[in-house]
Amino acid sequence: LVKALFEADRRLRIFMHPELLDQCFRLVHNKNDFKDFGFTIDHFGQRLILSCYQENWLEADSQTFSYFAAQFKKPILVRLMHNRGKDPLNKSHFIIQSQNENLSIATAWVAKENNIKYEMRSDSGQSFGLFLDQRLQRNWVLNNSNNKQVLNLFSYTCGFSVAAALGGASLVTSVDTSKNVLNWGRKNFELNSLDVAKHKFLVRDSLDFLEYSFKKNIKYDLIICDPPSFSRGENGVFKIESSLEVLLRNCLSCLSSKGQLLFSTNFENFYIDDIRKTIL
Repeated sequence: LVKALFEADRRLRIFMHPELLDQCFRLVHNKNDFKDFGFTIDHFGQRLILSCYQENWLEADSQTFSYFAAQFKKPILVRLMHNRGKDPLNKSHFIIQSQNENLSIATAWVAKENNIKYEMRSDSGQSFGLFLDQRLQRNWVLNNSNNKQVLNLFSYTCGFSVAAALGGASLVTSVDTSKNVLNWGRKNFELNSLDVAKHKFLVRDSLDFLEYSFKKNIKYDLIICDPPSFSRGENGVFKIESSLEVLLRNCLSCLSSKGQLLFSTNFENFYIDDIRKTIL
């Protein structure tokens, strides 16, 4: 707890905004620092999210972090990451509040990343609507999208798409296999006063859409490709380690002459040189 408070204090000073209370950023990153208790704490505006990587959560742990909740005057939503949905009876999410509070916690709320608004949801599985490790990349997209045709593959809730549209993109095409997350993405556009009718939200397989774009000779000035390591869809199982070459080749084939590709993966068995060599 002492180390967590120290780390949080340091991060708060780094991200000292006037509008800090509704900002999104990581407070504590001790995922790999503890042999017996690995965890991260993320600041999602109105609440804190604690992701726990240990096998068992004890009542003493809840008592410890109720003190943390009191210090920040915010509830903590705990998610147990080791289960990953293998046991549907396992309670993988629960709320910790300070001992002096017993608040009713909404399942949806709005938070900001810099000046961009996003809707967060605590009832949509292991993710809450925004992956904080892409904070700098979204800011780059915001500053490098003006007058560009932008394609966002595996778009999820369209965080990159919102940044591109606010950055002045002439057209943003968001592609994902889930209609629900694309509707969530539309909501994020609306929260930022963006006209959804001026952009495209396509329920499509990203690999199939790239092949379609290539055959139709459709080019993009910026392609954002942040695929999952593993997923299941109507076309079967997607695995990044077996799909990397075709994915990159098709992305590069759909770029305009001076187009840019922003590619990212959290697959832990890749090294940066693997990606670089494949692109070359």
